[in-house]
Amino acid sequence: MHADTRMPDVLAGRSNAERVDAAASLAVYVRSLAPVDDGFDVASDWKRGERLYHQVGCVQCHGPRTADAVT
Repeated sequence: MHADTRMPDVLAGRSNAERVDAAASLAVYVRSLAPVDDGFDVASDWKRGERLYHQVGCVQCHGPRTADAVT
């Protein structure tokens, strides 16, 4: 989707409706893997997300991200 990344477009050739449906299905699946959390803490969730981004390898193609870089 972004010209400056090397991430493959796994839904290439699919219609927009199929892409939206696939994204929604994937979001439901990913959410099902995590325990239900009644609370949402932006600060701690941001830190968890930032740590995960760097641990799983997103940083290799997309570059380092920190709270300071978000505008």
